[in-house]
Amino acid sequence: MEGLSLAAIGHDETEQGDAAELLAALRPTGIDSQTLAAYLYVVRKPGCSGDEVADHLGVSDAEPLLADLLSERLIGEEESGELRALSPRSALLRRIDEEEAQLQHRRTQLLTGRRAAELLLDEYEQARVYREDVVEVLADRHSVMDRISELVMSLQRESRAMITTEQDPESLKSAKAQDLELIDRGLDVRTIVLAGHLRRSRELLDYQLEMADAGAQVRVATSLPTRLTIWDRSAALLPIDPLDPSRGACLATMPGLVDALVQTFDACWEAAEPLSRYVSGSTGSRTDSEDSWTPSPLEHEVLRLLAGGHKDESIARRVGMSLRSVRRVIAKISQELDTSSRFQMGVRAIQRGLI
Repeated sequence: MEGLSLAAIGHDETEQGDAAELLAALRPTGIDSQTLAAYLYVVRKPGCSGDEVADHLGVSDAEPLLADLLSERLIGEEESGELRALSPRSALLRRIDEEEAQLQHRRTQLLTGRRAAELLLDEYEQARVYREDVVEVLADRHSVMDRISELVMSLQRESRAMITTEQDPESLKSAKAQDLELIDRGLDVRTIVLAGHLRRSRELLDYQLEMADAGAQVRVATSLPTRLTIWDRSAALLPIDPLDPSRGACLATMPGLVDALVQTFDACWEAAEPLSRYVSGSTGSRTDSEDSWTPSPLEHEVLRLLAGGHKDESIARRVGMSLRSVRRVIAKISQELDTSSRFQMGVRAIQRGLI
């Protein structure tokens, strides 16, 4: 009751209960327990003085409370100083009207805020939806090949490609005509292929050597994150599912996305070795000292992928080798490091600074 007992408002339990209920109802109007007690005393004691009100409330000075009641027109004061209660209708209704106006204003603010939030949400959701001019879904191989043909015809500067799937002779024949055309037109053609594919396919190696002789730049990587083709730094083609090329591809043209993919290609390009160096037989070697064994680029990449938590199947896809071949490489690394488990192999590789 804000420091004032109900006894100052009601004489008995019934009046005190009524007073408590009244005070709770009046709380939204801003009338507190002391103000209510002062008003009810004046109602019950017409002609009382301010000192009498103070004595009843048990305060030294009731003037601040009486001033509030006078300003709210709940009491009046005679020239003699006597106090008389006025009807609370006008004063309370005015306060209620003010509270209602504030509530209405707050409601309007909340509705405005809700509408603004809905508009922002719409903008956000629209930005997340790929439009046809941002990402184009090509659902099958024929759609992919047709779209590639259209893009190749309009190329002006460069072509970038990371090849992570093996190509059969028929695919190589089709790609050869297209790549030679780009080179003849003076475009900068760069390709990264997997060493594992070159080891298994003499046709692919001969094809890449022919492209290099014609003017293309070819590099060899031990692993690649995904198949990727970029044209003029304005369009990029990615597989929908790297493990299933038959599901088609996505053609991205959104500048920010294409730029990120260009940076991905550039990083892989810097890490790969030129085809000429690969053909010359740049590989790791082992000396008579066990601790001086140096892994080949492939063995080093397999170690790195193992340390990154990749399973054998994932490693095989990234390096372009069969699962059986990858496991043979892992077995050879384990033998070279003289370990009996993959955990021990990882620890030994770290100790020797191999990864």
